[in-house]
Amino acid sequence: MVFHNVPRLNGLVGCGVLIAAAALPIGCGDDQFSGCEASRTCPPAKGGDTGEGGEAGGPDTGGSSGRSGSGGTAGSDGGKGGTATGGRGGTSGEGGSPDGEGGEGGSDEPDTTPPTIVSILPENGEIGVRADANLVITFSEPMGRVSTQAAYQSADIPGSTVTFSWNRDSTVLTVDPNSDLAYGEGSDLNVVARSFAAQVTDTAEDEAGNRLAENFEWSFQTLRRITQAFTTGSVHRIRSTEATDTYPCPNTLLAFAAGDDASNIGLHLLINRDISTLPEGIVEWEVATLTANQTASDQTIFDTFGIILAHHVSHVPPTSATWSSPKLSALGTFSNDPAAGPRSVDVREALADDYAHRSERSQTSQYRIGFDQSTDGDEAPDYVRFACLSFTLSGQYLIP
Repeated sequence: MVFHNVPRLNGLVGCGVLIAAAALPIGCGDDQFSGCEASRTCPPAKGGDTGEGGEAGGPDTGGSSGRSGSGGTAGSDGGKGGTATGGRGGTSGEGGSPDGEGGEGGSDEPDTTPPTIVSILPENGEIGVRADANLVITFSEPMGRVSTQAAYQSADIPGSTVTFSWNRDSTVLTVDPNSDLAYGEGSDLNVVARSFAAQVTDTAEDEAGNRLAENFEWSFQTLRRITQAFTTGSVHRIRSTEATDTYPCPNTLLAFAAGDDASNIGLHLLINRDISTLPEGIVEWEVATLTANQTASDQTIFDTFGIILAHHVSHVPPTSATWSSPKLSALGTFSNDPAAGPRSVDVREALADDYAHRSERSQTSQYRIGFDQSTDGDEAPDYVRFACLSFTLSGQYLIP
């Protein structure tokens, strides 16, 4: 192919004309417009690519800066930057400027809010706290564990005598005393309850280093442990006859018997105790015991009768009891040894039941002591004696 007017073509190379059949575009630079003919103007300059905004911020940080748009040619706007959304407390990113500058991410605002204590257990002023209670402190936000444990102070429950533990989010601190808390103890209902005080000082810091808004102090009282004896009441002898046959133990009679007499009539003992002095509000019975002093007897009595048993009963009035009166529950062995000495049986559940039903049981707690069988049939007196005035019912309970 032959070209004519070559000098003219050379002057138009920078103007975007097609050379031969290849039809390749030639772009114009900013300094080439002066060489273009009026009829061969260059296409409008193209702006740069659109810039991207910064990434959105997280819960506590602002967004990142946006990526700048690529630059456009003179007279044209560059690509506009995107808009980044800041994190919590951050600001929105700004749009791009005409020369293609990308938007900026949001700013990071530091945590300056002091933490607070949301709740505490035991509660401030609470009474009747159990000895195995833990102190549980709940904060408004995650705390620095080291500073918070150091901020726990108590003369009654020192930090050196406890074990600290946290929940996973570091918002709940549990203070576990290595030994049970003490109770106020005595035999008088006027015994003073034990008080315990503790505090978390304002040196406790959250994870951002903000100190607790103020010192937090609280106190509480544990339960009282009362030991009480019940000596008022009566001891009755019950005979195994069809009719009611009871006899109260007078002060002049030293002992009543369990076994049988020469007429093969069986003998039981009914112990009746007044519990009307018990206070309202008992939360737990820890111990209750029925005791008596047994006088000497012969081993052959236990060989033929077996063992002396204790039963929980309720007869109102006690003089209405008979040999076949129903029993509330079996309490176990009261005696299986002929030797003289004290005998006892655990009556905790029985006394707790009488306390719960003291109105319908006329404020009494009653127990039957004796062999299961009425006689061994040998027409000889076979019995074990107990000093009837030695029967003692005692209980230990917890009360606020």
